Amino acid sequence: MLRASVDTIVRVTGGELVFGDLESFATDLTLDSRTATPGCVFVALPGEHVDGHDFLRQALEGGARVLVVTRDRDELASALTIALQRGASVVRVPDAVAAVQGLATWHRSRLLCPVIGVTGSTGKTTTKDFIEAVLSTSLRVVSTQGNKNNELGVPLTVLRAGSNTDVLVVEMGMRGLGQIAHLCEVARPTMGLVTNVGTSHVEILGTQDAIATAKGELVRAIPGDGAVFLNGDDQFTGILSALAAARVTRYGLTEACEVRAESIVLAPDSRASFSLVTVQG
Repeated sequence: MLRASVDTIVRVTGGELVFGDLESFATDLTLDSRTATPGCVFVALPGEHVDGHDFLRQALEGGARVLVVTRDRDELASALTIALQRGASVVRVPDAVAAVQGLATWHRSRLLCPVIGVTGSTGKTTTKDFIEAVLSTSLRVVSTQGNKNNELGVPLTVLRAGSNTDVLVVEMGMRGLGQIAHLCEVARPTMGLVTNVGTSHVEILGTQDAIATAKGELVRAIPGDGAVFLNGDDQFTGILSALAAARVTRYGLTEACEVRAESIVLAPDSRASFSLVTVQG
């Protein structure tokens, strides 16, 4: 969970203090005034249909200690009067989404836990859920909620992790070249898994090769002492493997995979069972 001074919030968001106490601290962050808690940061996201600036009063009533806004002071006079009365701080930033990402990047730099990044054309959310289910049997895991895997979902996931988190699992979506690379700058994964390279979003990138390049941004981001897991049955695995600085482990169904499933049985109730085979036996 985020814990930052107002001074830090101003610095990492590239903002300016409208008024408030630079030495005061805020904990947690929300984009929804309905979930504002005492001492939190409320970031007012401007939107085409719903604008967070219209809900500053509600966030303050929920206990928000810091308001992050993009509008000019004159446009927020009523809400700012209440903020001043309540002793809240107000920070104006040039870009609200970038502010959330900046806070998450700063928060990630303070986390000591390993971070697993998951991407792929299909199966990202299911794979992320399986990883969480397995690891949660013995570890404290924070993972992406649902399929919130975009430029806001990833930083919000990072901000939910704390000093007591053992593993952070982050799903990463893609709508164009460079997006996964940008999400990796925020989450800084130490391990990465690519489910496959399919044709989802081919209408955006044009070719399956370009999709592989985009998915490969996660592979490139994993440090040399990390680990990369690739679908050994996917035709693009060789290309992705060549991008890795870290050790690559292939998983799948064929004997070429270091980790593979054998003797797969699908029960009448749709539950699957199989034997997990590794290079160790």
